[in-house]
Amino acid sequence: GIDLEYMRSVSDLEALAQRFFLPREYELVRSLPPHQQQEA
Repeated sequence: GIDLEYMRSVSDLEALAQRFFLPREYELVRSLPPHQQQEA
């Protein structure tokens, strides 16, 4: 089988990453340019 998910942009990506990601993952997201943060 396959799993399909609807992808939508996150309006407050930094707050979401800070709350749920590991510290090193959060820092990685913050270090990316804005257009790459949504893809990450």
